[in-house]
Amino acid sequence: MQNRLQVASGFDENGVAGLVPGRIVHVFEIVEVEDGEGELAVQEYIERNSRKHNAHSSIYRARRRVNPVTYEELRDVVDMWVEAALKLSEPDLRKMARLTAAQDRRLAAALAPYAIAAE
Repeated sequence: MQNRLQVASGFDENGVAGLVPGRIVHVFEIVEVEDGEGELAVQEYIERNSRKHNAHSSIYRARRRVNPVTYEELRDVVDMWVEAALKLSEPDLRKMARLTAAQDRRLAAALAPYAIAAE
């Protein structure tokens, strides 16, 4: 069985197309690809949809204008997450630590070929 990578693509909060780590991306398509084909799938997607950038960017700007998030709503959401974080138990924290360690191991394994090539 081969691993599959799900590539989520869209526009970030500034209307920039693509996948940007650490940025909020509004997902409008998910594509499954085989191992090693992720970069090619992203490049093909960008080529197919580059002419639509202006339309998609305008749609997202209009959506934010018509349905903005108020400061009060943002504070409410932050308060909810803080409340949830403060209720975490020791077993919850241990489980989260195990999950992040597993993610770190998977990321290191995925980046290992690039580290060797850079040397």
